[in-house]
Amino acid sequence: MAVSTNGKTSEGVSDVSRTKNITNGNGMDMSVSANVASIGSVSATPLSPEDKRDHVVAINFLLGWVQTWALKAVVTMRIPDIISKAPMDALTAREIISQIQCKNPSNAVPLLERLMRFMVCKGFFSESVNGENEIAYELNGVSKMYVTDHEMSVVEWVNVAFHRSGIPALTRMHEAITEDVCPWDQAHGMPIYAHNPKFPELGDFFHKAMIVHSNFLTKILAEEYEGFKDFKVLVDVGGSLGNNLALILRFHPHLRGINFDMPSVIAGAPSFPGVEHVGGNFYESVPSGDAIMLMAILHNNSDENCVKILRSVHAALPEDGKLIVAEYIMTNEADHNGERIRLLDMLMLVQFRGGEERTFEHHKTLYEAAGFRHYKLIKTSGPMDIIEVRK
Repeated sequence: MAVSTNGKTSEGVSDVSRTKNITNGNGMDMSVSANVASIGSVSATPLSPEDKRDHVVAINFLLGWVQTWALKAVVTMRIPDIISKAPMDALTAREIISQIQCKNPSNAVPLLERLMRFMVCKGFFSESVNGENEIAYELNGVSKMYVTDHEMSVVEWVNVAFHRSGIPALTRMHEAITEDVCPWDQAHGMPIYAHNPKFPELGDFFHKAMIVHSNFLTKILAEEYEGFKDFKVLVDVGGSLGNNLALILRFHPHLRGINFDMPSVIAGAPSFPGVEHVGGNFYESVPSGDAIMLMAILHNNSDENCVKILRSVHAALPEDGKLIVAEYIMTNEADHNGERIRLLDMLMLVQFRGGEERTFEHHKTLYEAAGFRHYKLIKTSGPMDIIEVRK
């Protein structure tokens, strides 16, 4: 059969469009085009042990999303809550299913066994053998964080992480690089913090998650940062509803607090002892105090916007005042916290134009551009560190 230079046969039919009809064992039509059928040729060169290992790792990268949705299934069925209430702190799959509404409980037990075994493999649950020689599942340090009433529970984040708004933005991650756009803005036509009428529930989900999560982060800062003892007035810029500031004042009751955020946020802020709520725009100005705090604010912003915020702080801070920055500091550490910071950095890439997790050296360039001259990194035992900044 003659083939022309434009890839078509003499009959004018493209080779790419030629298909081979294949039927799988379920009777499904699995039509395959000629170009697909021709790929995947394998050489006779023996595979090395490294090749075999790397292929497994490569496929595991590809299947990483399965772990995410397995977590969603576990939390949706409230399995950590169910196990946490067990008298013996461990339950078999059959006992767990007895507390979940299932259409066919007998079929559900072996299916749940598969899910639980997977989550044990990933280190989410632990397992033991009970007196009847059955596998029983227990909470460990990780899964306890998904118990609803745990002090450091992260379960509220599930509503945010799996919200229907997330996937369209994540699938555009590459566009941040190739198109110089914010993937979230491209997917939804507006910034993430703008009120989106398509997702009226997202704001409440986010604030609830932030309150619980920030309690954990703020408690570490309040316990470990000695500088709070030296201040009289602490301004929390971008402090949301004021929960973080109220918690700090519980540890340091000598302080007077000013919680500063957008007027629309302040309008819903509850009353806290010692805390005054003030609305405004931190790109323009912020209230004055001998200490001003920015907690997880800069990572949402581009370098340009960070400098705007920092200049507002510089103007409001007395000569002997201090700026307290609490941020995730990017390092080369490969531990769990280092991994977490890099994952958060990918979220910043998707959700905020110019937002990123920064190294300490990168932070210093921002402070200098805003007029500050002194800065000190203070490590904490938590995921966030403190940068103490002075004029």
